Amino acid sequence: MYVCICQGITQKDIQNAVEDGASFTQIRKEMGLASQCGSCSQYAKQFIKQTQQELKASSLYEKEQLAYAV
Repeated sequence: MYVCICQGITQKDIQNAVEDGASFTQIRKEMGLASQCGSCSQYAKQFIKQTQQELKASSLYEKEQLAYAV
């Protein structure tokens, strides 16, 4: 799904950037997210936060699984 129609930025584009460690500010600077009309800003911030939380939860789960494997 497109998040920023002005720049053609999709959820997958943002997700990939967040997985690489990018913040909203970095994504805005590098991709131009929310740099035109700005109507995507709120959703983009929410989506980035959600993606970061999912990555953190996944990382904690993986660490927990590794602890049991030892």
